[in-house]
Amino acid sequence: MSAAVTVIIPTYNRPLLVARAIRSVLAAIREGDEILVIDDGSTDNTEAVVRSFGEPVRYHRIANAGPGAARNTGMRLAQHDLVALLDSDDEYYPDRLLLERQVMEKYPNLVFSFGNLAFRGSNGVLISDLLSVYQTDANIGSPFPTKHAREIFGPAIAFSSVCELPDGSADFGIHIGNFGHEMMDVHYVLNDTVLIRRSKAGAACAYPEDARLMEDCEFMIGLAREGPVAFLDRELAIVNGHEGPRLASVDQMNQVNARLRVLERGWGALPRTSDCDWARYDALVRFYRLKRAKILLGTGRPKEARAEFDAVGAPLVYRIFTRLPGFFASTMYRTLVGLKYRM
Repeated sequence: MSAAVTVIIPTYNRPLLVARAIRSVLAAIREGDEILVIDDGSTDNTEAVVRSFGEPVRYHRIANAGPGAARNTGMRLAQHDLVALLDSDDEYYPDRLLLERQVMEKYPNLVFSFGNLAFRGSNGVLISDLLSVYQTDANIGSPFPTKHAREIFGPAIAFSSVCELPDGSADFGIHIGNFGHEMMDVHYVLNDTVLIRRSKAGAACAYPEDARLMEDCEFMIGLAREGPVAFLDRELAIVNGHEGPRLASVDQMNQVNARLRVLERGWGALPRTSDCDWARYDALVRFYRLKRAKILLGTGRPKEARAEFDAVGAPLVYRIFTRLPGFFASTMYRTLVGLKYRM
């Protein structure tokens, strides 16, 4: 029998959504697999809902500490070397694990595999090829031209040429290679499609626990440095839109600060002599520091904005605004932005 998989689902106060997520995983696993639901200190009936599923679903509760701590707890409790992840508001396609499990077994040197996603809005409409959408997304995409995941690695290998394609499924490509500086720009690898070989990942198989936004991006950057990965050019999971709280639905300042944190800890901590596209790194840092300064200016914090503008060499017009009192600075800046938008 092929290698067993542990699926980790962190959750917090989402009983109905996590039930949907669990049902999707139950349709995707096989005998010997396990599902670990890590409850990050829920205050509702999440425990009762999860326990109602019985085996192979295991419930474990921790004090509220954020998604990184919840996933790390799952990593420690996991019984198998292959570990998959799923956010509690999303769901797997039924053949997600069947396809990736075969790829990981065919190529034992892989640290992890991942794939594409679809997005389902609250109206039920599916949007395909979410990775293309994410390339230019304001939060996890890039302000500069980037490549699709399929363009980063080696030439495509037909899945059916090396693995068994399920009946009725269309063939697709597998791309194998290494990530480089591309991960500075775009969050290519999302929790919902990754399948990790912990024995290859080693110490990198641990999420940062001091951040609750884009901690998964930081995790994937470290994981990708451990060796080759495979991209399955196929949608493996569905990201669901909903009206409840999402960690990604935070204000722009927190989003920008998270991007800078990931850049600085993922790349800026490396010596400048290392193999890295430092021009790209510097351009990205400048872009997000300028964006942070504009947010500060627009919210009436000109002194803080001035320090950012001075540090990155912003155009004179922005620095002039920072010499005004907070209310006038923010009002005039928003007026200028509005004029530019209308023009």
